[in-house]
Amino acid sequence: MKNIFIIGITGFIGQHLSRELIKSGIYSIKGLTRNNHDLLSQQSENIKYIQGDILLPMEFISHIDPGSIVINLAYLKNQTIEKNLQATRNLVDICISKKIERLIHCSTAVVSGRVKNNIITEQIKCYPGNEYEKTKYQIEQVLIEKTCNHLPLTILRPTAVFGENGQNLLKLANEIKRGNYFLIHLKSYLYNNRKMNLVAIENVVAALKFLISFEQSAKKEVFIISDDDDENNHYQYIKTFLSLRLNSNHSNLPIIKFPMLFLSILQRLFKKSSINPLQIFSSQKIFQAGFQKRITLDTALEKFVEWYQTKEIKSPL
Repeated sequence: MKNIFIIGITGFIGQHLSRELIKSGIYSIKGLTRNNHDLLSQQSENIKYIQGDILLPMEFISHIDPGSIVINLAYLKNQTIEKNLQATRNLVDICISKKIERLIHCSTAVVSGRVKNNIITEQIKCYPGNEYEKTKYQIEQVLIEKTCNHLPLTILRPTAVFGENGQNLLKLANEIKRGNYFLIHLKSYLYNNRKMNLVAIENVVAALKFLISFEQSAKKEVFIISDDDDENNHYQYIKTFLSLRLNSNHSNLPIIKFPMLFLSILQRLFKKSSINPLQIFSSQKIFQAGFQKRITLDTALEKFVEWYQTKEIKSPL
C-alpha cells in the first residue's frame, strides 16, 4: 500500500480527500490535526490521526514514513505571514530529511491577484493583493525555493471550492432561504453574469488523487483546477438554480443588466483583488496531463442543495 501523510486532514478538503482515499483501498493514510478530538478517537487500520502542530515539527516527524507522499492542506488562519512561512519551512525540512517521494501542496487560484486577463493560467505573473493572497503566494515561493533539487513538488490551485461542509455558496443560499428579496434583487442587477469561479469539492479531491499517481517529468509542477469550463459558472445561473431548488421566487424577478464595466469600477474603488468580473481560470493544463473530472457543475450544485437542506433540518437558521 502507498503511504500518504495529510497535513490538515480534518479540514474541509482533508475530510473529503481522506474518505475518498480510504474507499480506494490502496492507501495507508496518516493525518495531522491540531485539536479534533472526535476524530482522534476514530483510528482504524487504514487511517491514523495524529495530534500535533506544524509549528512544532518534533511532535509528528516520527509519523512520516520514508518514501511516502505528503499532502499539505494546512493554512494557519489566525497566524501571521511569518508563522505560516515558518510552518512551511518546517514541513519542507521534514520532507527532505524523511526522503519522501513527493510533496503535494494545495494552494489557491486567487494568488494570481489583481490581473486584468480574461483567462488565468499557471503561467501568468501573479500580483497578490490582500494579506491572504500574499501569504498563500509566499508559501508557494518558499516551497519552490526549498524543495529545489531535493524533492518533487506539485502545487494545486483550486478556485472557490464548494460542497458538503464547505463555506462557499452558504451565504447566497442563506440569503435566498431567508427571503432577502431586496438584497438578492440588487445583487442580480449588479452581478448578473459575473463569473463565480466555483469548483466542486469532488473535482478538487479527484485532482489531488490524480496527482498522487501522476508521473511528473519536472521537479516542480503547478496546476489550476476549476469548473470555469462550464459556461453556467456565473452568478445569475447559480442564483436561479438555488432559488428554484430552495422554493424561492427570486428566480421570477425581472433583471436589469448593469454593464460589467460598472462592476469592475466598483471592485477597483473598493480595492477588491478581482478587478475583472468575467475572469475565468483555465484547467487545461491538468486536463492535458490526463485528468478527468468526477462531477459536472449541475450535479455538484444538486448535491450541495441536498446537503444544505439536510443541514437546515438539523440546524434551523
